[in-house]
Amino acid sequence: MTPSVAAPLVAIAALWMIGVVLAWPLWWVSACSMLVLLVVEGMSINFWFLRRDAVSVGTDDDAPGLRLAVVFLCAAALSAAVLTGYSHWTRSDRDFKRDSHEAVQVATGMAEAMASFTASARERPSTEN
Repeated sequence: MTPSVAAPLVAIAALWMIGVVLAWPLWWVSACSMLVLLVVEGMSINFWFLRRDAVSVGTDDDAPGLRLAVVFLCAAALSAAVLTGYSHWTRSDRDFKRDSHEAVQVATGMAEAMASFTASARERPSTEN
């Protein structure tokens, strides 16, 4: 598979993965649809150049910088998807560690309070009316 086919498909898959990770907020639906539209437009222009000149981004030896840019953008989209997924899917682990740390602090405070409690130190209710 040439970069002119694989890179746009991977970029679209990465954008979709970010949407899945973020649970498709409205702003991402809008941004993703515009980015996918740009990718599809680029693929259409690439196909048109292939039909007209028999040259595509993946086979054009006169423009290796363009090929490198396409692969770089694909790698950037894939990296963004991986980092977004990692940060969102590890958030629950960070919350669990923070909550368990707070629970240990509360339990330690209660244990210290119980250890220092003496029966003579408590207030006795008065029996007078």
